[in-house]
Amino acid sequence: MSVEQLKPDEIYTRDEVRTLMGGSGQGGIVPSTSSNAILIYSDDEAGKRYGYVDGWLDEEDADGVIFEYTGAGNDGDQTFDGLDGAKNKAVLNHAVAGRALHVFKAVGKIPRTGTKTHRYVGEMALDAARPYYVRRSPDEAGNQRKVIVFRMRAADGREPKAEDRIPPAPTTTAVLVPADVTTSSIVPTEHSKTKSSKRSGSAATVAERRETELTDHYEAFLKEQGHVFARFQIKVKGTNFHPAHRPVRPDHAGPTRSKGQRLSEGRTRSHRSTAGLPPPCDATKPRHRDPATHEAT
Repeated sequence: MSVEQLKPDEIYTRDEVRTLMGGSGQGGIVPSTSSNAILIYSDDEAGKRYGYVDGWLDEEDADGVIFEYTGAGNDGDQTFDGLDGAKNKAVLNHAVAGRALHVFKAVGKIPRTGTKTHRYVGEMALDAARPYYVRRSPDEAGNQRKVIVFRMRAADGREPKAEDRIPPAPTTTAVLVPADVTTSSIVPTEHSKTKSSKRSGSAATVAERRETELTDHYEAFLKEQGHVFARFQIKVKGTNFHPAHRPVRPDHAGPTRSKGQRLSEGRTRSHRSTAGLPPPCDATKPRHRDPATHEAT
């Protein structure tokens, strides 16, 4: 049996996968030492203990659907350093290293044993424009910490299975978090050298990575002025994505906006109001200054 014989939706044990691809029998992120594979195991029951569930988002853009996977590290902030951080870094730099991401979802156990079974979701690749976000989530002790949420896309563009979608939020919540949460500001050197890249799902689209640079400059300016600031981490009732994390694109008013995007933007505006938040700023509209106070209106 070869790697090519792995079939999406087929059920495997970790021992079977290890025999085929190498790696270890434990851990969520398992870089193989005998192949170019990085094995990624998702277990919803384990994730719920830390306040997250891995899976497909409802949102879809020109490049397809995103699969979110929370990185390695159960205690304290997740990083790209140390033992667990090395696993996160391997995922982040998989394309540069020529390694493939193979995702599995835990689906049950072999009867009368404690051996878990895993369904093969398929080969994935990180989103070239925005490979991950940083969010706030509890650790093993219940303390809030930063977690790395990788954004993956199916390498072959296959349609996601309904059971692999992240459940929608039951209520709308808006949690004030530190300013360095909900950003991609801890990208290691190997990834941050590239200012633009071709997205895997659309060869003609150049993904300009300007938002993080602009945010960094703006935050630095505010700090110089003595300001203290933060962000809202938002969950919208009836959806499974975080609207505060969605980048604003200059062409949002153009024909590339899907029906799903228009609906999600409407829900975002509505639920921001429900949560008591101000409406999002529209960068496409000119802002005016009060001639007396010189403040923007």
